[in-house]
Amino acid sequence: MKNSILTVDAEPYVFEFEPRTCLLLIIDMQRDFLESGGFGEVLGNDVSQLRRTIEPNRKLLAAWRSLSLQVIHTREGHRTDLADLPSAKRIRGRGKRCIGDPGPLGRILVRGEAGHDFIPELYPVPGEPVIDKPGKGAFWRPICTPSCKAGASNNSLSPASLPRSASTPPCARPTIAASAAW
Repeated sequence: MKNSILTVDAEPYVFEFEPRTCLLLIIDMQRDFLESGGFGEVLGNDVSQLRRTIEPNRKLLAAWRSLSLQVIHTREGHRTDLADLPSAKRIRGRGKRCIGDPGPLGRILVRGEAGHDFIPELYPVPGEPVIDKPGKGAFWRPICTPSCKAGASNNSLSPASLPRSASTPPCARPTIAASAAW
């Protein structure tokens, strides 16, 4: 199956692709953005409108997984000490709560808090890489965590400083390829 061309009946035209050259990138489907009490609601977004994206994404993810195709998830969030949070981003919007402040789902957009986690409908399965990132871009200096380098099953990736060279760990390369060619 991975060497054949697949066709999807889509609008405005039929979409054809070769699975071995593609991956599905699920971006920031987190509780903080899609659930009541999360950062999205704090910003004034109508999360009921945002939640309309869940079912189509759930169907696409299920179909993609059924073909055993590559999936990567991204998740926006910051270190618990907020050292990776620029002050301009923290105060953006000047709302009643900012990134790092306590909220109903824990500290807003902070790694390890309940709101930082994925929504249950689109939760990664073992073997699907997760790219943790401190901003909107997922492909800025991506590297593997020590557990990823050691071949751990969670394949978690996180941005940090790593010299860009030919010695970039192999598990970091798909993130770069995904942004450039996939």
